[in-house]
Amino acid sequence: MNGGDAASSTSTSTPATSSSFIGQQASNITCSYFAHGCNPPDMALAAGPNFVLQGVNTQWAVYDTAGNLQGQLMSAQSFFGVPNVTNADGTPCDTASGSQPFLSDPRALYDSPDHRYWAAMLQVENAIGIAPDCPYKSVYYVAVSQTGDPRGSWNVYEFDMSAGLTDHGQPPAADY
Repeated sequence: MNGGDAASSTSTSTPATSSSFIGQQASNITCSYFAHGCNPPDMALAAGPNFVLQGVNTQWAVYDTAGNLQGQLMSAQSFFGVPNVTNADGTPCDTASGSQPFLSDPRALYDSPDHRYWAAMLQVENAIGIAPDCPYKSVYYVAVSQTGDPRGSWNVYEFDMSAGLTDHGQPPAADY
């Protein structure tokens, strides 16, 4: 080293904000599983050249880069194609939450080389105190847009996260 500060020898700057908008906010409508809205919001955001994909606990939205909603808000359950939760005999479970699956912790990114949006979310049932009257389930969903337009079709993949046991002899649950 020449004794100089390496950080001072390179100049980088963060680009200025080109647009600002509110997006989805916490409410009982936006996050219907949670009694008081999206708390914590567990927000995900992916910004591409023409669209912004935003996910919050239980819901997804697509905006243009000026903040105008493109289409309708979509529940995470619909977005990932997750059925209502049921017992092995098909009867509903977690009826206190309308038998909707517990989906949370959204993640999103835009892959600029491939011009694709990525979205991810987990589902947990009968673990970590969630839906104790349902069969155990711990999965992770990953979705990739088929084009550079997140309003179009997506490929959705489901990964079983239940391999092994925790230190307490209980099945593990995916969580961040």
